[in-house]
Amino acid sequence: RPLLRTLHLPAESALPHCGQTRVYFPVTGLCSIINKMADGDGIEVACIGSEGVVGVYAVADEAPTDRNGFVQVADGTVQYMPAVLFDREMARNGRFREVIDSFSHSFLEMMIQAVACNRLHTTEERCCRWLLSVHDRIGRARFELKVRFLARAMGARNSEVAAIVTSLEEQGLVRHDSSSITIVDTVGLRRRACRCYDVMKRSYSLERVLAEPEPVAVRKPTAKVLAMRPGGSGGCTLCGSTTRVPHKNGHECILALDEEIDGLVQRTHTLRKYRAQLMANRAQLYRDILKRSSGRI
Repeated sequence: RPLLRTLHLPAESALPHCGQTRVYFPVTGLCSIINKMADGDGIEVACIGSEGVVGVYAVADEAPTDRNGFVQVADGTVQYMPAVLFDREMARNGRFREVIDSFSHSFLEMMIQAVACNRLHTTEERCCRWLLSVHDRIGRARFELKVRFLARAMGARNSEVAAIVTSLEEQGLVRHDSSSITIVDTVGLRRRACRCYDVMKRSYSLERVLAEPEPVAVRKPTAKVLAMRPGGSGGCTLCGSTTRVPHKNGHECILALDEEIDGLVQRTHTLRKYRAQLMANRAQLYRDILKRSSGRI
């Protein structure tokens, strides 16, 4: 943790220097890995949430950084580590490396499943699977999403994906506006998704542990989906606020978010006060140095 730095990124923004000099750990966001083709077109080849790490080949000498783009799917926070420090931690061969190796194995399984899914299943089934996986990882029902972004992830035309989203909305499964989507009925959406959703979910959640019949002593460590805000025992699936019991309606969500915003505002004021004091101390130090220097002259 001392080596990590936290960034807040809006939806559809690039992860700075990812795969080049930094390795990223999504927290409350989600990273889409976009493969750029020779003709300039791009398609999503993988999506990584709080269960994994992005840009690990930054430590390799021949990283294909010019072919891949790393884009934040929804508004949220990420943590990053300089690639040289990541390489140093991996070289220790400790618990950190075990977790990264476990994720890499799960990620390979997801990639293999995604290749088959993209070839064998319809665009609607894949859209439902993608929306559910984002919902699982982000931990909230409403998240930022534009049709063109979803179309790029599916490798389909904007008009085709727009028609699918409209159909899902008419069935009462989702609500969509120009910049966001809300998952209304996860059960209904799961019925429309392909079976790949269940298979891939086991690769990025604790369901993989529950599905394996081996004794606990021989089970491999698996990735765990983190809550939207670390530290809580649970969360509301609509607004993402940390709470023991999900909110009953939108009014409770608003009250909870207002309370959280007030806390963040107070925290911001405190941090600004500390920063002003540090700047004043630094300015005084410079003045003292100049006085001593002028006295010597």
